[in-house]
Amino acid sequence: MLAHRFAWLLTYGTQPSGLLCHICDNRKCVRPEHLFEGSPGDNTQDARSKGRLASGESHGRRKLTKRQVARIRESAEPTKSLSRRFGVSERHIRDLRAGKYWQPPPGGRKPGEAPRFPVFLGWRED
Repeated sequence: MLAHRFAWLLTYGTQPSGLLCHICDNRKCVRPEHLFEGSPGDNTQDARSKGRLASGESHGRRKLTKRQVARIRESAEPTKSLSRRFGVSERHIRDLRAGKYWQPPPGGRKPGEAPRFPVFLGWRED
């Protein structure tokens, strides 16, 4: 059993039903007040809200810039031609045009919106 899960068990008397996420982002932390139960999706949302997930131009494997994505979306040029010009698959061009990529994450923070911090089993606004 991992130390943070054991700390949870000692504090709350039950095993966590799923994933234990760290509010402090320190994987070695065992302080129960820094932990909350969540799903993998909750953990991803927490990381995204703190700016710890690379996306768009900050992603290390990206091939396109925001400007190129905008050009692709505005272009009436055939998909095949665009995929050759930008060095990505036709599927990727179709998905970009459909708005599948390069969008703010669902439930992600909007500019000026306060971050959400998990508190044990719920959420509070700070």
